[in-house]
Amino acid sequence: MGLAVGAITITPITLAILESGTSAGGTLSPAARICTSLGRALKKPVFWAPVLGVLASVAKVHMPTYLDKSLTILGGATEGTALFVTGLIASAQRINLNWGVGWAVLGKNVLQPALCLAVALLFGMPLEQTRFAVLLSAIPSGFFGVLFGKGFDATPDVASSSLIASTVLSIFTLAGWIALLNHLH
Repeated sequence: MGLAVGAITITPITLAILESGTSAGGTLSPAARICTSLGRALKKPVFWAPVLGVLASVAKVHMPTYLDKSLTILGGATEGTALFVTGLIASAQRINLNWGVGWAVLGKNVLQPALCLAVALLFGMPLEQTRFAVLLSAIPSGFFGVLFGKGFDATPDVASSSLIASTVLSIFTLAGWIALLNHLH
């Protein structure tokens, strides 16, 4: 649930912002730039693939064994590769604490879990599942921001600084979410 909320909300917004900063986006009116950027973002596999995965899961679509095993092997390799690439990109950047980093950390460490909690309560999820979903969404920033920025030739220093700041501040925000979730009945 937490990953689905992030994939369906944060990902297209991030991609739309990056798309609007490209040379093609800069020549359009603001309204046309927003519509065009959002349309391009929604066409990217990084947005529609998780949506398709959620729909397949809800529809209880089962894959053939050979395809399932192949994707499991690829999935196991992607975690390590993503962490390695993120480390390479983040290590080349200076840590700059600014308003952009502050907003990114607030969005990831506080607003995303709050949205997840609201959706879970709205749909009446069982308490134990709600706790798991909210805690998963409260995990610090991941590598997507760093990789998205690099893919658009955007300066990834805000993304890499946010990654580091989000991880450090998660000591407090995760503790806060755990305390809050323990008071839900």
